[in-house]
Amino acid sequence: NESVVNLQIIIFALFGGCVTSFFLLGLLTRRVHYASVMIAVVLATLFNLFLILNSAGWLPEAVRVEVHEYWVNILVNVCFVVVAYFISVLWHRQRKPLQGLTVWTVEEVKS
Repeated sequence: NESVVNLQIIIFALFGGCVTSFFLLGLLTRRVHYASVMIAVVLATLFNLFLILNSAGWLPEAVRVEVHEYWVNILVNVCFVVVAYFISVLWHRQRKPLQGLTVWTVEEVKS
């Protein structure tokens, strides 16, 4: 039942983790800061490891969750975004100037 595509998706989930959402949070938001992203990376990586061990069948039945391998990367990205944004809402930090770094501040540089 395993194919090259399945193996590629599992390997990308293992090494790619939350790279997509890491980029999108930096591009699309002004609220999320460095500390909340680093905490979210650690938690999302642990969640990623749990889901990969789960899909490989290496976890005990008591903690096993039925998740298809195709959903691992999506769930890790959603976990990363939710945790990073939630932490940044709870932990207010002084904002630095972001002119030209997000989609919301590109126009400020052009004018």
